[in-house]
Amino acid sequence: MVKNEDDEQSAKRSLVVLPDADKHAVAHFMAENKKLKKNLKRLKKTFTNKNKRGRGEEESAKEVECFKCHKKGHRKFECPLNKKVKSSGEEKKKRLSWANVTEYEDDANTVFEKTVSVICDTDELVLLDSGANRFVIREKEKLANFVKVTAAMNLAGRESGLPVFGIGEIGGFKNVKWCPSARHNLVSVSAVHEVLGCRTVFDDFDGTPVKLVRNLDNFVLFSGGQKLNGLYYVDYGILKQLSEFNLSTSENCYYLSTMSTEINLASSNITDKFLLLHNRSGHLNYSALDECIKNDLLLNTGIKPKDIRDSKNKTRPVGDVCARSKGTRTSFKQIHDIRGKLFGDFISVDISSYSVPSRDGYVYVLTFTDHASKKSKSYPLVNRTGDIILVCLRDYIQTKLATRDTRMRHYHADRGGELICKLVLAELKARGITYSWTLPDTPELNAVSERKFRTLFERALAMLLRAGLPVVFWWDAYEASEYITNCLPTKTANGYISPEEFVTGSPPDVSHWRIWGCKAYIKIPRSYQQKDFTSRVMSGFHVGYSRTPIGYKVYVPKLNEIITTVHVTFNEVLPDYTTEYYQELSKLKIQEELKPMPLENFVHLIGEIHYDDETLIKYINTRLKVIDGYIVMYRCPMLADGARGREEPAPIHIADVVRMMGNPPSNEQL
Repeated sequence: MVKNEDDEQSAKRSLVVLPDADKHAVAHFMAENKKLKKNLKRLKKTFTNKNKRGRGEEESAKEVECFKCHKKGHRKFECPLNKKVKSSGEEKKKRLSWANVTEYEDDANTVFEKTVSVICDTDELVLLDSGANRFVIREKEKLANFVKVTAAMNLAGRESGLPVFGIGEIGGFKNVKWCPSARHNLVSVSAVHEVLGCRTVFDDFDGTPVKLVRNLDNFVLFSGGQKLNGLYYVDYGILKQLSEFNLSTSENCYYLSTMSTEINLASSNITDKFLLLHNRSGHLNYSALDECIKNDLLLNTGIKPKDIRDSKNKTRPVGDVCARSKGTRTSFKQIHDIRGKLFGDFISVDISSYSVPSRDGYVYVLTFTDHASKKSKSYPLVNRTGDIILVCLRDYIQTKLATRDTRMRHYHADRGGELICKLVLAELKARGITYSWTLPDTPELNAVSERKFRTLFERALAMLLRAGLPVVFWWDAYEASEYITNCLPTKTANGYISPEEFVTGSPPDVSHWRIWGCKAYIKIPRSYQQKDFTSRVMSGFHVGYSRTPIGYKVYVPKLNEIITTVHVTFNEVLPDYTTEYYQELSKLKIQEELKPMPLENFVHLIGEIHYDDETLIKYINTRLKVIDGYIVMYRCPMLADGARGREEPAPIHIADVVRMMGNPPSNEQL
């Protein structure tokens, strides 16, 4: 280093005689030396000014006296008394927030919101940052369940880190890091979304800096915050209070930050769009609904792509109605090919029986199912004879196939006698239709029809249970269930589409769907209205859809009949079973008189022969027994040589035995 001016002059003279290659390096060294000298002068001046006081005389740090507290050892700007003490009472008003106390009625999807004012401390703010490391806090006192650790968090700068001295909990936020040297309290947006089950809206249209909107029902949990220098802040107390509540229950308070102090009382209907479509579609599972909306398999559902994204964050428990109507055994899936490529190539037929007669006395359902499209058509029956099956077969061919410019190519049935009787087989031969049937006790060979029965029955049962209508309306629910099922996508020969789209070429429009069994108000025709102050509508219940004529089927208890009309208004909010809504329904239920009958009344049936009305197998009655208050009969199949087979382990109800003995099959059926 050059120490004085003489040395500097001699160095310059030596620089002249140096080679050109070395002159550049020496010049650079001299320039750096001048910069170093300037920096030393600046530091010396700063140190001198720091110790000046009053008229310019210098004092040591111990002799410095504060102008505020008049104590030595620090200056006025370093005085501890400069820290602002929070005022209380009327001196400094804290910001007010709203607390929305929400009560739900689950079945009605109705929410009543009561808004009251609560005091929230907004002096301590938390910075909302999309790139923050979960939750970082500067004050150790805010942490619960504190655990001392020594670590560091990586920052954006290279080889930079923020020391961490402990972790703890703040309300529902776990693993919160204590960093005393942090510039701000930080929380990541993803952590807020995860803990509160919400999404964040910045700079909304109403000018609100931050809004936290719950994903479940778009309810605004928080609205307010601050925007300082382009950064968004939320009150620490609000986040803590929100995270301490289980937002999925109905007894909690949800805090909404604002500057207003008004007390509001509001009531509104909050309807989950997916839940509404789930009820309208006969309680179709939510994964299938997602596929329908994503692939435009249903039109005019009222659900937008944003609603699908929001529904992914929702945890939907199994509904009580779905659990009671769709409980099944564990399935053992087997891969099977779809038989037929075109509508009408392969039609399977089967009959199901039900123990409770419908309003019109139906106890059987005959179903035709096309294998390629999975489209079905059901006919209710009072009796299951060959001539009635023939009438239904002709109607299906003429109304369902001929109108689509197609024909039935193959007819497949189980071993039901009426399905393959001489009348039916003669009709099939005359039309050039091939036919086949399964072996006894092999329902797996007619799996498409069996699965169709299960699907339609479960959907009809779910709608009956949810609506609360009497069981005698089971055929109305079954018919509506089939109409809905034909519009829902399934595995077909053309891929995962609905049977209706397979046949017509376009997805079905479901904008006219309504929840089955909901309250309906029918407009009374003008010719029947009087100019008085009586009601202009009749109340009833939605029980189905009609195409000929077009309209809705509404059961009117006052008239005890079903009316088809388009002038109808629906109330799809079904309350729980304890409300007045079901008082009118309770009048429709059949009052059954329980008359216990002695076992001796049926002893004479032991040893008698009867034919099973489904399998046409010949049985002999063996013994009677009372199980859970019901009289049942055990039986054995009769073999070809007249001997008895092994007694079946499962008995049947005595009423079924009496019915089958009173209606023996005809010779054609045998």
